Amino acid sequence: GVLDMLNTRYLIVPGKEGQPEAQRRTTAFGAAWFVDSVVYAPSAQAEIDLLGETDLRTTAVVSSKEEAATGPMPSGSGASARIELTEYRPNYLKYEYTTPEEAVAVFSEIFYDQGWKAYVDGEESPYFRADYVLRAMTLPAGTHTVEWRFRAPGWTAVEGVTLAASLAILLGAVAALVYCFRKGKKKEE
Repeated sequence: GVLDMLNTRYLIVPGKEGQPEAQRRTTAFGAAWFVDSVVYAPSAQAEIDLLGETDLRTTAVVSSKEEAATGPMPSGSGASARIELTEYRPNYLKYEYTTPEEAVAVFSEIFYDQGWKAYVDGEESPYFRADYVLRAMTLPAGTHTVEWRFRAPGWTAVEGVTLAASLAILLGAVAALVYCFRKGKKKEE
C-alpha cells in the first residue's frame, strides 16, 4: 500500500543471470486520488502503524493534531469523482478534477509546508498532511482546477538583491562605455 500511495511504478529486481531488471507495477494509485474516509491517528507511531493496516486507496490517515485544520470531513467522494494531473513542473503542479460532492483528495507529493501553496480555481486553499508524508485537501464539489505552486521562502529578497546587482552592473557598463567614448574624443582633439 505504501508503494502504491507513493505512485511507485517500477521496481528494480534481479532478473536473468542476476542482472538488474525493471519490473512494472500496475497497482500504483497515480498522481492523485479521492478517498471515501479519513482516520485520525493520535501519534506519529499510530500513523505509521495505520499505513500498514488501512486501505490507503479509500482511506486517508491523518494526524489528530491536524483535525482542526482539516475541517469537517466529507462522507465520500462518490464513484464518479475523477482527478488528473494535467501539468507538471518541479515548482508547479496542475490538476483537473470533477466530483459530485465535497471530497478529500490525496496527492502523491511529499508534504512540505515551507513555500508550497495550493489554489483551487486561483484562490488559495488550505491543505494538510495525510498518509504520514503526502499532501491532501478537502475540495469543493463540481469541476475545478487545483494548482500547487512553490516559491522558496525569502525568494522576494533574493530577487531584489539580484535586480539591484544587475542594475549596478548595467550602470557600470554604461559608465565604462561613456568614459571610453569621451577618452577617445579627447585624443582626436
